[in-house]
Amino acid sequence: MKLKRKIAVQLLVLFALLAALSGTVLAEEAAEIATPEQFYQVLEAHMIQRDTSFSITYSGDLQDIVADTKEPQLGEVLRNLGAQSTDSTGSGGDYCTMNVYQGGISIWKQTVYFSLDYLTTQEEEAWIDEEVSRLVTELDLEDEDDYTKVKVIYEYIATNYVYDDNLQNFSAYDGLKTGQMVCQGYSILLYKMLWQAGVPCRMVTGISQGENHAWNIVQLDGLWYNLDATWDATTVAGEMMTWNYFLKSEEDFTGHIRFDAYKTTAYRTRQPMAVNSYPCRQVELRLEGDLVSALTIRKGVNVQLQPSIPDTNRKEFSFSSTHPEFVTVSEDGTLHSVTPGYTTIIVRDAKDRGVLPGMLPVTAVDLTTCSDWASEELNAYYLRGYLPSSLATEFQKGITRGEFARLLYQFVVQTKGIPPMTVETEFTDIAESEDWYRIMACVGLGLFEGTSPTTFAPDMVVTREQAAKILINVAAYCTDETFSASGTGLSYEDADAISSWARDYVEIATEFGILQGDGQNFHPEAQMTREETIVTLERLYRQFLAPLEMDSAA
Repeated sequence: MKLKRKIAVQLLVLFALLAALSGTVLAEEAAEIATPEQFYQVLEAHMIQRDTSFSITYSGDLQDIVADTKEPQLGEVLRNLGAQSTDSTGSGGDYCTMNVYQGGISIWKQTVYFSLDYLTTQEEEAWIDEEVSRLVTELDLEDEDDYTKVKVIYEYIATNYVYDDNLQNFSAYDGLKTGQMVCQGYSILLYKMLWQAGVPCRMVTGISQGENHAWNIVQLDGLWYNLDATWDATTVAGEMMTWNYFLKSEEDFTGHIRFDAYKTTAYRTRQPMAVNSYPCRQVELRLEGDLVSALTIRKGVNVQLQPSIPDTNRKEFSFSSTHPEFVTVSEDGTLHSVTPGYTTIIVRDAKDRGVLPGMLPVTAVDLTTCSDWASEELNAYYLRGYLPSSLATEFQKGITRGEFARLLYQFVVQTKGIPPMTVETEFTDIAESEDWYRIMACVGLGLFEGTSPTTFAPDMVVTREQAAKILINVAAYCTDETFSASGTGLSYEDADAISSWARDYVEIATEFGILQGDGQNFHPEAQMTREETIVTLERLYRQFLAPLEMDSAA
Protein backbone atom coordinates (compact mmCIF):
# COMPACT_ATOMS: atom_id res chain seq x y z
CA MET A 1 0.00 0.00 0.00
CA LYS A 2 2.82 2.42 0.78
CA LEU A 3 4.34 1.82 -2.64
CA LYS A 4 1.06 2.53 -4.39
CA ARG A 5 0.58 5.78 -2.45
CA LYS A 6 4.10 6.90 -3.29
CA ILE A 7 3.58 6.30 -7.01
CA ALA A 8 0.25 8.14 -6.92
CA VAL A 9 1.87 11.17 -5.27
CA GLN A 10 4.66 11.19 -7.86
CA LEU A 11 2.12 11.14 -10.70
CA LEU A 12 0.17 14.03 -9.17
CA VAL A 13 3.37 16.05 -8.95
CA LEU A 14 4.18 15.20 -12.58
CA PHE A 15 0.74 16.25 -13.79
CA ALA A 16 0.90 19.49 -11.83
CA LEU A 17 4.34 20.21 -13.26
CA LEU A 18 3.17 19.54 -16.81
CA ALA A 19 0.17 21.80 -16.32
CA ALA A 20 2.38 24.56 -15.02
CA LEU A 21 4.69 24.19 -18.01
CA SER A 22 1.84 24.55 -20.51
CA GLY A 23 2.85 27.97 -21.73
CA THR A 24 0.47 28.23 -24.67
CA VAL A 25 -3.32 28.31 -24.61
CA LEU A 26 -4.80 28.04 -28.10
CA ALA A 27 -8.05 29.63 -29.14
CA GLU A 28 -9.33 26.21 -30.19
CA GLU A 29 -9.10 25.03 -26.58
CA ALA A 30 -11.66 27.58 -25.47
CA ALA A 31 -14.35 25.36 -27.00
CA GLU A 32 -15.07 21.85 -25.84
CA ILE A 33 -12.84 19.22 -27.44
CA ALA A 34 -15.13 16.24 -27.81
CA THR A 35 -14.04 14.38 -30.97
CA PRO A 36 -10.74 12.80 -32.04
CA GLU A 37 -10.65 15.18 -35.01
CA GLN A 38 -10.81 18.20 -32.70
CA PHE A 39 -8.21 16.69 -30.38
CA TYR A 40 -5.70 16.14 -33.19
CA GLN A 41 -6.32 19.59 -34.66
CA VAL A 42 -5.36 21.15 -31.33
CA LEU A 43 -2.37 18.80 -30.95
CA GLU A 44 -1.18 19.70 -34.44
CA ALA A 45 -1.49 23.42 -33.71
CA HIS A 46 0.64 23.08 -30.56
CA MET A 47 3.29 21.13 -32.46
CA ILE A 48 3.43 23.57 -35.36
CA GLN A 49 4.18 26.27 -32.77
CA ARG A 50 6.89 24.01 -31.28
CA ASP A 51 5.26 23.96 -27.87
CA THR A 52 7.30 21.64 -25.69
CA SER A 53 4.94 21.20 -22.71
CA PHE A 54 1.17 21.50 -22.96
CA SER A 55 -2.07 19.76 -22.09
CA ILE A 56 -5.36 19.07 -23.86
CA THR A 57 -8.58 18.41 -21.99
CA TYR A 58 -10.78 15.94 -23.85
CA SER A 59 -14.44 15.39 -22.98
CA GLY A 60 -14.91 12.32 -25.17
CA ASP A 61 -13.85 8.71 -24.65
CA LEU A 62 -10.08 8.75 -24.15
CA GLN A 63 -9.79 5.31 -25.72
CA ASP A 64 -10.58 7.03 -29.02
CA ILE A 65 -7.17 8.69 -28.57
CA VAL A 66 -5.09 5.93 -26.96
CA ALA A 67 -5.77 2.23 -26.54
CA ASP A 68 -4.36 2.09 -22.99
CA THR A 69 -5.23 5.15 -20.91
CA LYS A 70 -3.24 3.93 -17.92
CA GLU A 71 0.01 3.53 -19.86
CA PRO A 72 -0.50 5.70 -22.97
CA GLN A 73 2.07 5.44 -25.75
CA LEU A 74 3.26 8.66 -27.37
CA GLY A 75 4.13 6.84 -30.59
CA GLU A 76 0.55 5.65 -30.97
CA VAL A 77 -0.84 9.18 -30.58
CA LEU A 78 1.70 10.66 -33.01
CA ARG A 79 0.98 8.01 -35.63
CA ASN A 80 -2.72 8.67 -35.28
CA LEU A 81 -2.04 12.39 -35.71
CA GLY A 82 -0.13 11.78 -38.92
CA ALA A 83 -2.62 9.27 -40.28
CA GLN A 84 -5.72 11.40 -39.73
CA SER A 85 -4.17 14.64 -41.02
CA THR A 86 -5.59 16.08 -44.23
CA ASP A 87 -3.19 19.02 -44.36
CA SER A 88 -1.88 19.79 -47.84
CA THR A 89 0.80 22.36 -47.04
CA GLY A 90 3.74 20.03 -46.46
CA SER A 91 4.13 21.08 -42.82
CA GLY A 92 1.03 19.70 -41.07
CA GLY A 93 0.24 16.48 -39.23
CA ASP A 94 2.60 14.23 -41.18
CA TYR A 95 5.51 16.56 -40.61
CA CYS A 96 4.65 17.14 -36.96
CA THR A 97 4.62 13.40 -36.37
CA MET A 98 8.04 12.85 -37.92
CA ASN A 99 9.68 15.93 -36.41
CA VAL A 100 9.59 14.71 -32.79
CA TYR A 101 12.92 13.62 -31.32
CA GLN A 102 11.64 12.33 -27.99
CA GLY A 103 8.90 12.99 -25.49
CA GLY A 104 6.34 11.69 -23.05
CA ILE A 105 2.60 11.54 -22.54
CA SER A 106 0.48 11.19 -19.39
CA ILE A 107 -3.23 11.24 -18.63
CA TRP A 108 -4.98 12.48 -15.50
CA LYS A 109 -8.76 12.29 -15.49
CA GLN A 110 -9.76 13.85 -18.86
CA THR A 111 -6.57 15.80 -19.49
CA VAL A 112 -3.73 14.59 -21.71
CA TYR A 113 -0.31 16.06 -20.89
CA PHE A 114 2.50 16.23 -23.47
CA SER A 115 6.23 16.87 -23.10
CA LEU A 116 8.00 16.99 -26.47
CA ASP A 117 11.46 17.63 -27.89
CA TYR A 118 11.66 18.42 -31.59
CA LEU A 119 14.30 17.59 -34.17
CA THR A 120 14.49 21.20 -35.37
CA THR A 121 13.92 24.72 -34.14
CA GLN A 122 11.71 27.29 -35.85
CA GLU A 123 14.85 28.97 -37.23
CA GLU A 124 16.14 25.68 -38.63
CA GLU A 125 12.75 25.03 -40.19
CA ALA A 126 12.88 28.38 -41.96
CA TRP A 127 16.31 27.46 -43.34
CA ILE A 128 15.03 24.05 -44.50
CA ASP A 129 12.16 25.68 -46.38
CA GLU A 130 14.53 28.14 -48.08
CA GLU A 131 16.94 25.33 -49.03
CA VAL A 132 14.16 23.07 -50.33
CA SER A 133 12.79 25.93 -52.43
CA ARG A 134 16.26 26.57 -53.85
CA LEU A 135 16.88 22.92 -54.68
CA VAL A 136 13.53 22.42 -56.40
CA THR A 137 14.10 25.59 -58.42
CA GLU A 138 17.53 24.37 -59.50
CA LEU A 139 16.03 21.07 -60.66
CA ASP A 140 14.01 23.09 -63.18
CA LEU A 141 10.73 21.21 -62.86
CA GLU A 142 8.23 23.93 -63.67
CA ASP A 143 7.27 22.59 -67.10
CA GLU A 144 7.47 18.88 -66.22
CA ASP A 145 4.55 16.56 -65.53
CA ASP A 146 4.03 15.19 -62.01
CA TYR A 147 5.60 11.83 -62.81
CA THR A 148 8.81 13.48 -64.02
CA LYS A 149 8.86 15.75 -60.97
CA VAL A 150 8.67 12.71 -58.70
CA LYS A 151 11.33 10.86 -60.67
CA VAL A 152 13.82 13.75 -60.75
CA ILE A 153 13.40 14.66 -57.05
CA TYR A 154 13.61 11.01 -55.98
CA GLU A 155 16.77 10.52 -58.02
CA TYR A 156 18.31 13.71 -56.65
CA ILE A 157 17.78 12.62 -53.04
CA ALA A 158 18.82 8.99 -53.60
CA THR A 159 22.09 9.95 -55.32
CA ASN A 160 23.16 12.93 -53.19
CA TYR A 161 22.52 11.68 -49.65
CA VAL A 162 23.80 8.51 -48.01
CA TYR A 163 22.49 6.55 -45.07
CA ASP A 164 23.92 7.55 -41.70
CA ASP A 165 25.18 4.28 -40.26
CA ASN A 166 26.03 6.07 -36.99
CA LEU A 167 22.31 6.86 -36.49
CA GLN A 168 22.94 10.49 -35.56
CA ASN A 169 21.23 12.48 -38.33
CA PHE A 170 17.46 12.11 -38.13
CA SER A 171 16.05 15.25 -39.73
CA ALA A 172 16.00 16.80 -43.16
CA TYR A 173 18.04 19.62 -41.62
CA ASP A 174 20.76 17.14 -40.62
CA GLY A 175 20.71 15.59 -44.08
CA LEU A 176 20.94 18.88 -45.92
CA LYS A 177 23.81 20.00 -43.70
CA THR A 178 25.86 16.79 -43.60
CA GLY A 179 24.79 14.75 -46.65
CA GLN A 180 23.86 11.86 -44.33
CA MET A 181 20.58 10.87 -42.68
CA VAL A 182 18.46 7.92 -41.62
CA CYS A 183 15.08 6.91 -43.05
CA GLN A 184 13.31 9.64 -41.09
CA GLY A 185 15.40 12.29 -42.82
CA TYR A 186 14.95 10.74 -46.27
CA SER A 187 11.17 10.61 -45.94
CA ILE A 188 10.95 14.16 -44.56
CA LEU A 189 13.13 15.64 -47.30
CA LEU A 190 11.25 13.80 -50.05
CA TYR A 191 7.97 14.95 -48.50
CA LYS A 192 9.15 18.58 -48.37
CA MET A 193 10.54 18.68 -51.90
CA LEU A 194 7.54 17.01 -53.53
CA TRP A 195 5.10 19.39 -51.83
CA GLN A 196 7.32 22.28 -52.92
CA ALA A 197 7.02 20.98 -56.49
CA GLY A 198 3.23 20.74 -56.14
CA VAL A 199 2.95 16.94 -55.89
CA PRO A 200 0.84 15.52 -53.02
CA CYS A 201 2.93 13.32 -50.72
CA ARG A 202 2.46 11.62 -47.35
CA MET A 203 4.79 9.96 -44.87
CA VAL A 204 4.11 6.44 -43.59
CA THR A 205 5.77 4.52 -40.77
CA GLY A 206 5.92 0.82 -40.07
CA ILE A 207 8.30 -2.13 -39.96
CA SER A 208 10.92 -3.02 -42.56
CA GLN A 209 13.71 -5.55 -42.15
CA GLY A 210 12.50 -6.11 -38.59
CA GLU A 211 12.98 -2.48 -37.50
CA ASN A 212 10.94 0.73 -37.33
CA HIS A 213 11.05 2.47 -40.68
CA ALA A 214 9.65 5.47 -42.55
CA TRP A 215 8.79 5.86 -46.22
CA ASN A 216 6.47 7.88 -48.46
CA ILE A 217 3.43 7.56 -50.65
CA VAL A 218 2.81 9.94 -53.54
CA GLN A 219 -0.23 10.75 -55.64
CA LEU A 220 -0.19 10.41 -59.42
CA ASP A 221 -3.33 10.50 -61.56
CA GLY A 222 -5.59 10.17 -58.53
CA LEU A 223 -3.92 7.05 -57.10
CA TRP A 224 -1.16 6.64 -54.53
CA TYR A 225 2.15 4.79 -54.89
CA ASN A 226 4.89 3.74 -52.44
CA LEU A 227 8.36 5.28 -52.43
CA ASP A 228 11.35 4.31 -50.28
CA ALA A 229 14.32 6.55 -51.02
CA THR A 230 16.25 5.04 -48.10
CA TRP A 231 16.49 1.57 -49.62
CA ASP A 232 17.12 2.90 -53.14
CA ALA A 233 19.79 5.42 -52.13
CA THR A 234 23.41 5.11 -53.19
CA THR A 235 26.04 4.06 -50.68
CA VAL A 236 28.46 6.68 -52.04
CA ALA A 237 27.15 10.14 -52.92
CA GLY A 238 27.07 10.72 -56.67
CA GLU A 239 27.27 7.04 -57.59
CA MET A 240 24.70 4.45 -58.58
CA MET A 241 21.30 4.13 -56.93
CA THR A 242 18.58 1.54 -57.52
CA TRP A 243 14.89 1.83 -58.45
CA ASN A 244 13.56 -1.19 -56.58
CA TYR A 245 11.14 0.79 -54.38
CA PHE A 246 10.02 3.51 -56.80
CA LEU A 247 6.28 4.04 -57.37
CA LYS A 248 5.31 0.57 -56.21
CA SER A 249 1.91 -0.91 -55.45
CA GLU A 250 1.36 -2.60 -52.09
CA GLU A 251 1.89 -6.03 -53.66
CA ASP A 252 5.21 -5.04 -55.21
CA PHE A 253 6.41 -3.09 -52.17
CA THR A 254 7.87 -6.10 -50.40
CA GLY A 255 9.39 -5.94 -46.95
CA HIS A 256 7.23 -3.05 -45.68
CA ILE A 257 4.47 -3.44 -43.07
CA ARG A 258 2.49 -0.35 -42.09
CA PHE A 259 1.59 0.48 -38.52
CA ASP A 260 -2.12 0.08 -37.80
CA ALA A 261 -2.82 3.82 -37.97
CA TYR A 262 -2.03 3.74 -41.70
CA LYS A 263 -4.16 0.66 -42.38
CA THR A 264 -7.54 2.10 -41.40
CA THR A 265 -10.41 2.33 -43.87
CA ALA A 266 -10.48 6.11 -43.43
CA TYR A 267 -6.78 6.45 -44.30
CA ARG A 268 -6.99 4.16 -47.31
CA THR A 269 -10.12 5.94 -48.52
CA ARG A 270 -8.32 9.29 -48.45
CA GLN A 271 -5.21 7.79 -50.04
CA PRO A 272 -6.41 4.96 -52.34
CA MET A 273 -3.41 2.82 -53.29
CA ALA A 274 -2.92 1.75 -56.89
CA VAL A 275 -3.47 -1.93 -57.60
CA ASN A 276 -0.47 -2.04 -59.94
CA SER A 277 2.91 -0.31 -59.77
CA TYR A 278 3.27 2.82 -61.88
CA PRO A 279 4.14 2.06 -65.53
CA CYS A 280 7.52 3.82 -65.52
CA ARG A 281 9.26 4.37 -68.82
CA GLN A 282 12.65 2.66 -68.69
CA VAL A 283 15.61 2.07 -70.96
CA GLU A 284 15.92 -1.60 -71.92
CA LEU A 285 19.31 -3.11 -72.72
CA ARG A 286 19.78 -5.81 -75.33
CA LEU A 287 22.68 -7.88 -76.57
CA GLU A 288 22.30 -9.45 -80.00
CA GLY A 289 18.56 -8.86 -79.75
CA ASP A 290 18.07 -10.45 -76.30
CA LEU A 291 17.28 -8.51 -73.13
CA VAL A 292 20.13 -8.71 -70.63
CA SER A 293 20.03 -8.01 -66.89
CA ALA A 294 23.66 -8.89 -66.07
CA LEU A 295 26.73 -9.56 -68.17
CA THR A 296 30.20 -11.05 -67.92
CA ILE A 297 32.69 -9.99 -70.59
CA ARG A 298 36.10 -11.35 -71.43
CA LYS A 299 39.26 -9.35 -71.80
CA GLY A 300 39.98 -8.77 -75.47
CA VAL A 301 36.35 -9.23 -76.58
CA ASN A 302 34.32 -6.04 -77.09
CA VAL A 303 30.56 -6.13 -76.55
CA GLN A 304 28.02 -3.83 -78.23
CA LEU A 305 24.95 -2.86 -76.20
CA GLN A 306 21.69 -2.05 -77.94
CA PRO A 307 19.54 0.26 -75.75
CA SER A 308 15.91 0.98 -76.53
CA ILE A 309 12.76 2.39 -74.97
CA PRO A 310 9.60 0.35 -75.58
CA ASP A 311 7.07 1.90 -77.98
CA THR A 312 9.46 4.62 -79.12
CA ASN A 313 12.00 5.06 -81.88
CA ARG A 314 14.39 7.20 -79.85
CA LYS A 315 18.03 6.34 -80.40
CA GLU A 316 19.93 9.07 -78.53
CA PHE A 317 21.45 7.69 -75.34
CA SER A 318 24.30 8.53 -73.00
CA PHE A 319 26.50 5.81 -71.51
CA SER A 320 28.62 5.74 -68.36
CA SER A 321 30.53 3.15 -66.33
CA THR A 322 30.65 3.42 -62.55
CA HIS A 323 34.12 1.83 -62.57
CA PRO A 324 35.84 2.57 -65.89
CA GLU A 325 39.10 1.23 -64.45
CA PHE A 326 37.56 -2.22 -64.98
CA VAL A 327 35.23 -1.73 -67.96
CA THR A 328 34.95 1.27 -70.27
CA VAL A 329 31.97 2.16 -72.45
CA SER A 330 32.17 4.24 -75.61
CA GLU A 331 29.67 6.82 -76.89
CA ASP A 332 28.01 4.17 -79.04
CA GLY A 333 27.68 1.66 -76.19
CA THR A 334 30.67 -0.60 -76.84
CA LEU A 335 32.01 -2.27 -73.69
CA HIS A 336 35.72 -2.95 -73.34
CA SER A 337 37.33 -4.93 -70.52
CA VAL A 338 40.40 -3.25 -69.06
CA THR A 339 41.11 -5.60 -66.17
CA PRO A 340 39.12 -8.08 -64.09
CA GLY A 341 36.59 -6.31 -61.89
CA TYR A 342 32.98 -5.26 -61.42
CA THR A 343 31.09 -2.20 -62.69
CA THR A 344 27.61 -1.02 -63.59
CA ILE A 345 26.85 0.44 -66.98
CA ILE A 346 24.24 3.20 -66.81
CA VAL A 347 22.36 4.14 -69.97
CA ARG A 348 20.11 7.20 -70.02
CA ASP A 349 17.69 8.62 -72.53
CA ALA A 350 19.38 11.77 -73.74
CA LYS A 351 16.10 13.69 -74.10
CA ASP A 352 13.38 12.58 -71.67
CA ARG A 353 14.12 13.26 -67.98
CA GLY A 354 11.27 10.98 -66.93
CA VAL A 355 12.75 7.77 -68.34
CA LEU A 356 14.39 5.50 -65.79
CA PRO A 357 17.99 4.65 -66.70
CA GLY A 358 18.95 1.19 -67.82
CA MET A 359 21.44 -0.37 -65.39
CA LEU A 360 23.57 -3.36 -66.29
CA PRO A 361 25.89 -5.07 -63.78
CA VAL A 362 29.01 -6.11 -65.68
CA THR A 363 31.85 -8.35 -64.53
CA ALA A 364 35.09 -8.32 -66.50
CA VAL A 365 37.12 -11.54 -66.54
CA ASP A 366 40.43 -12.48 -68.07
CA LEU A 367 40.35 -16.08 -69.25
CA THR A 368 43.77 -15.73 -70.90
CA THR A 369 45.42 -16.27 -67.52
CA CYS A 370 44.49 -19.95 -67.54
CA SER A 371 47.01 -22.60 -68.61
CA ASP A 372 47.37 -23.26 -72.34
CA TRP A 373 46.19 -26.89 -71.99
CA ALA A 374 42.92 -25.68 -70.35
CA SER A 375 42.16 -22.75 -72.65
CA GLU A 376 39.82 -24.38 -75.19
CA GLU A 377 37.67 -26.31 -72.72
CA LEU A 378 37.59 -23.51 -70.16
CA ASN A 379 36.45 -20.96 -72.76
CA ALA A 380 33.77 -23.34 -74.00
CA TYR A 381 32.52 -23.82 -70.46
CA TYR A 382 32.40 -20.05 -69.95
CA LEU A 383 30.47 -19.51 -73.18
CA ARG A 384 27.80 -21.96 -72.03
CA GLY A 385 27.15 -19.61 -69.11
CA TYR A 386 28.12 -22.20 -66.51
CA LEU A 387 31.13 -20.40 -65.01
CA PRO A 388 30.46 -18.10 -62.02
CA SER A 389 32.39 -14.88 -62.60
CA SER A 390 33.81 -15.10 -59.06
CA LEU A 391 35.71 -18.24 -60.10
CA ALA A 392 36.93 -16.87 -63.44
CA THR A 393 40.23 -15.82 -61.94
CA GLU A 394 43.28 -17.31 -60.20
CA PHE A 395 42.83 -20.48 -62.24
CA GLN A 396 45.87 -22.24 -60.82
CA LYS A 397 44.61 -21.81 -57.26
CA GLY A 398 43.31 -24.84 -55.38
CA ILE A 399 39.51 -25.01 -55.33
CA THR A 400 37.84 -25.18 -51.93
CA ARG A 401 34.82 -27.30 -51.07
CA GLY A 402 32.68 -24.15 -50.84
CA GLU A 403 33.87 -22.96 -54.26
CA PHE A 404 33.28 -26.41 -55.74
CA ALA A 405 29.70 -26.23 -54.43
CA ARG A 406 29.32 -22.81 -56.08
CA LEU A 407 30.54 -24.21 -59.38
CA LEU A 408 28.33 -27.31 -59.17
CA TYR A 409 25.27 -25.33 -58.16
CA GLN A 410 25.41 -23.21 -61.32
CA PHE A 411 26.18 -26.27 -63.47
CA VAL A 412 23.22 -28.23 -62.12
CA VAL A 413 20.84 -25.25 -62.33
CA GLN A 414 21.76 -24.77 -66.00
CA THR A 415 21.59 -28.45 -66.96
CA LYS A 416 19.26 -30.61 -64.88
CA GLY A 417 17.70 -28.10 -62.52
CA ILE A 418 17.18 -28.31 -58.77
CA PRO A 419 13.80 -29.49 -57.46
CA PRO A 420 12.15 -28.02 -54.35
CA MET A 421 13.48 -29.82 -51.32
CA THR A 422 14.03 -29.55 -47.59
CA VAL A 423 17.57 -30.15 -46.39
CA GLU A 424 18.48 -30.62 -42.75
CA THR A 425 22.08 -30.82 -41.59
CA GLU A 426 23.97 -30.27 -38.37
CA PHE A 427 26.88 -28.48 -40.04
CA THR A 428 28.11 -25.78 -37.68
CA ASP A 429 30.73 -24.27 -39.98
CA ILE A 430 28.78 -23.03 -43.02
CA ALA A 431 26.71 -20.19 -41.53
CA GLU A 432 29.38 -17.60 -42.39
CA SER A 433 30.11 -19.03 -45.84
CA GLU A 434 28.79 -17.08 -48.83
CA ASP A 435 28.05 -20.47 -50.39
CA TRP A 436 25.95 -21.88 -47.54
CA TYR A 437 22.75 -22.32 -49.57
CA ARG A 438 24.66 -23.82 -52.49
CA ILE A 439 26.33 -26.21 -50.08
CA MET A 440 22.95 -27.20 -48.67
CA ALA A 441 21.59 -27.79 -52.17
CA CYS A 442 24.58 -29.93 -53.20
CA VAL A 443 24.30 -31.98 -50.03
CA GLY A 444 20.57 -32.42 -50.58
CA LEU A 445 21.19 -33.67 -54.12
CA GLY A 446 23.77 -36.18 -52.91
CA LEU A 447 26.69 -34.52 -54.70
CA PHE A 448 28.64 -33.76 -51.54
CA GLU A 449 29.02 -35.08 -48.03
CA GLY A 450 30.30 -33.42 -44.91
CA THR A 451 33.72 -34.13 -43.49
CA SER A 452 31.92 -35.17 -40.29
CA PRO A 453 28.29 -35.16 -39.08
CA THR A 454 28.72 -31.57 -37.86
CA THR A 455 31.28 -30.08 -40.27
CA PHE A 456 31.44 -29.41 -43.99
CA ALA A 457 34.83 -27.65 -44.07
CA PRO A 458 33.94 -25.12 -46.82
CA ASP A 459 37.48 -23.69 -46.87
CA MET A 460 39.24 -27.04 -47.26
CA VAL A 461 40.85 -27.56 -50.68
CA VAL A 462 39.48 -30.52 -52.67
CA THR A 463 41.86 -33.35 -53.57
CA ARG A 464 41.83 -35.15 -56.91
CA GLU A 465 40.36 -38.37 -55.53
CA GLN A 466 37.63 -36.38 -53.74
CA ALA A 467 36.89 -34.58 -57.00
CA ALA A 468 36.50 -37.92 -58.81
CA LYS A 469 33.73 -38.99 -56.44
CA ILE A 470 31.95 -35.63 -56.65
CA LEU A 471 32.08 -35.59 -60.45
CA ILE A 472 30.60 -39.08 -60.80
CA ASN A 473 27.86 -38.11 -58.33
CA VAL A 474 27.09 -35.11 -60.56
CA ALA A 475 26.99 -37.29 -63.68
CA ALA A 476 24.63 -39.73 -61.95
CA TYR A 477 22.28 -36.95 -60.85
CA CYS A 478 22.20 -35.16 -64.21
CA THR A 479 21.66 -38.34 -66.26
CA ASP A 480 19.57 -40.37 -63.81
CA GLU A 481 21.97 -43.25 -64.38
CA THR A 482 24.05 -45.44 -62.08
CA PHE A 483 27.72 -45.80 -62.96
CA SER A 484 29.86 -48.78 -62.02
CA ALA A 485 33.55 -49.42 -62.51
CA SER A 486 34.40 -51.95 -65.24
CA GLY A 487 36.61 -53.89 -62.87
CA THR A 488 39.68 -53.73 -65.08
CA GLY A 489 41.53 -51.97 -62.33
CA LEU A 490 43.79 -48.94 -62.30
CA SER A 491 47.07 -48.85 -64.17
CA TYR A 492 48.50 -45.82 -62.38
CA GLU A 493 51.81 -46.43 -60.69
CA ASP A 494 50.45 -44.74 -57.56
CA ALA A 495 47.19 -46.75 -57.61
CA ASP A 496 47.93 -48.14 -54.16
CA ALA A 497 47.92 -44.59 -52.80
CA ILE A 498 44.29 -44.07 -53.85
CA SER A 499 41.89 -44.43 -50.92
CA SER A 500 39.71 -47.55 -51.01
CA TRP A 501 36.47 -45.50 -50.99
CA ALA A 502 37.71 -43.52 -54.04
CA ARG A 503 39.07 -46.32 -56.26
CA ASP A 504 35.84 -47.04 -58.17
CA TYR A 505 35.15 -43.36 -58.71
CA VAL A 506 38.68 -42.76 -60.00
CA GLU A 507 38.35 -45.75 -62.33
CA ILE A 508 35.01 -44.49 -63.75
CA ALA A 509 36.31 -40.92 -64.16
CA THR A 510 39.40 -42.27 -65.93
CA GLU A 511 37.46 -44.58 -68.27
CA PHE A 512 35.18 -41.76 -69.39
CA GLY A 513 38.07 -39.34 -69.83
CA ILE A 514 36.69 -36.87 -67.27
CA LEU A 515 39.59 -36.86 -64.80
CA GLN A 516 42.83 -38.57 -65.64
CA GLY A 517 46.40 -38.69 -64.40
CA ASP A 518 49.57 -37.51 -66.07
CA GLY A 519 50.05 -40.80 -67.90
CA GLN A 520 51.85 -42.60 -65.12
CA ASN A 521 50.37 -41.34 -61.86
CA PHE A 522 46.97 -40.10 -60.70
CA HIS A 523 48.23 -38.07 -57.70
CA PRO A 524 45.13 -38.73 -55.54
CA GLU A 525 46.10 -36.38 -52.70
CA ALA A 526 47.16 -33.47 -54.95
CA GLN A 527 45.07 -30.31 -54.84
CA MET A 528 42.42 -29.86 -57.51
CA THR A 529 42.84 -26.44 -59.11
CA ARG A 530 40.07 -24.19 -60.33
CA GLU A 531 40.95 -24.69 -63.97
CA GLU A 532 41.18 -28.48 -63.58
CA THR A 533 37.73 -28.51 -61.99
CA ILE A 534 36.22 -26.34 -64.75
CA VAL A 535 37.78 -28.49 -67.45
CA THR A 536 36.52 -31.73 -65.87
CA LEU A 537 32.98 -30.32 -65.73
CA GLU A 538 33.22 -29.36 -69.39
CA ARG A 539 34.34 -32.91 -70.20
CA LEU A 540 31.50 -34.30 -68.09
CA TYR A 541 29.05 -32.12 -70.03
CA ARG A 542 30.41 -33.27 -73.39
CA GLN A 543 30.49 -36.94 -72.38
CA PHE A 544 27.07 -37.27 -70.75
CA LEU A 545 24.84 -34.24 -71.31
CA ALA A 546 25.57 -33.02 -74.83
CA PRO A 547 24.40 -36.38 -76.36
CA LEU A 548 21.18 -36.18 -74.35
CA GLU A 549 20.53 -32.65 -75.60
CA MET A 550 21.16 -33.78 -79.18
CA ASP A 551 18.73 -36.69 -78.78
CA SER A 552 16.14 -34.35 -77.31
CA ALA A 553 16.53 -31.87 -80.17
CA ALA A 554 16.25 -34.69 -82.73
